[in-house]
Order: sequence, then structure tokens, then C-alpha cells
Amino acid sequence: MIRKLAAAGAIVIGVVALVAGPAFAHVEIQRDGEVGADGAVATTLNVPNEEANAGTVKVELVFPASPALTVAEPAVVSGWTATVQKSSSGDVQQVTWTGGPLTGDKKVALPLKIAAIPAGVKTVEFKALQTYDNGDVVRWIEVTPAGGQEPEHPAPVLTARGKQALDAPATTASTGASGGEASGTKSSSDSGLSSGAIIAIIVGIVIVLALLGFVLSRSRRDMGSTSD
Repeated sequence: MIRKLAAAGAIVIGVVALVAGPAFAHVEIQRDGEVGADGAVATTLNVPNEEANAGTVKVELVFPASPALTVAEPAVVSGWTATVQKSSSGDVQQVTWTGGPLTGDKKVALPLKIAAIPAGVKTVEFKALQTYDNGDVVRWIEVTPAGGQEPEHPAPVLTARGKQALDAPATTASTGASGGEASGTKSSSDSGLSSGAIIAIIVGIVIVLALLGFVLSRSRRDMGSTSD
């Protein structure tokens, strides 16, 4: 019986790790420096690969209708090609990166200069689509409610002004505004936990504790029977 319970506990822990593991990383956009007087700012789109048996081959960053942004200048990143799509009025609609495949637990940093963020605007919410070489498409479009739990696939939000949630900027080999090549691939080490991951971990802990309690209780009863 104890062996069976131990095996069941190991299975539960494994399932929790599988459920919680992929939720550690999200597609996120962060500010690199402050917004200039002209409303321009350097940013980095961080994209983790989350599928063990597939690689990321395309990333689409969809721009909001408000505030309308007219400038999107992606830096050159080794292994990736970027295209900018604009409306007839000149507003940026989306930036698409194709390349890779980004495999394993690696993460790619895609530098992007955007403008012009109006004065007084503190956050800009984007949407992102991540396509894998097996045809899977992950839609990072869910809105995180103010003061609420983070959804499974939150939309990337740029903190244009004020303190960012991302304290550690991505490390790239970008040569700056001259458009030099950047090498943005690295291992994914995002420490953010989604609500799904937290729930999975809590459930796993409860089940394991319940199994341990059952084993101890059974052992005490067996010892009592033996002494009788």
C-alpha cells in the first residue's frame, strides 16, 4: 500500500510540474529607458518558447487603435526577419517577426523602437500571436483585470511611464539606434506565476499532504494491531 501511495504522490508531483512549468513565462514587452520628449521609446519584446516538442517560428505584435502609434522600428536580430504593417493613415497595425525555430526553453529578445506615445499615457496594451512549427497558435490577448488574477495568456502591456513590473531588462547584443544586429536568444528564466500555475501547485501540495497523512494514520493502526 505504501509503495502505491508513494507512486501516486510522484505522479501528482509530475503532473503539477507539467501544468505549472509552461505558465512561468509569458510574452512580455518592457521599456528600455525613458520615453523621450518626442514620445519615442526603446522597448524589448520577450518571447519564450513554451512547447517541449515544437519551436516558435512567428511572432505577431498587434498594436492598439488607441493610442495610435506611427513609428515601429525593429532592430536586426540574428535568425529573425521583421516586417512592419501600417494603415493607410500611417498608423502601425502590427509588427511580425519570422524565423527560428526557437526551441526548448529558450527565449528571444526582440528590440523595438516605438513612437509617439502621447504625454500622460502610462500604459499601452498590445496583443501578440505566437505560432509554432507544428501549427499551434498561442494568442496572448487576455486582459488582466485591475487588482485581479493574471489570466493564462495575458496580453503584453508596456509601462510607458512609471515603475515597471519587469525589473531586469533582457540582455541583448544590440548596437543601439544604428540598426546593428542583436543576438537576443537566451534561456527562459521568467519567474512570474500565472493563476493556473498557482492553483496547480496548491492542489498538488494538498494531495501530497493528504497522502502522507493517510500513510501515517495507516501505519499507526498497523502498529496498534501488532501490539494487540
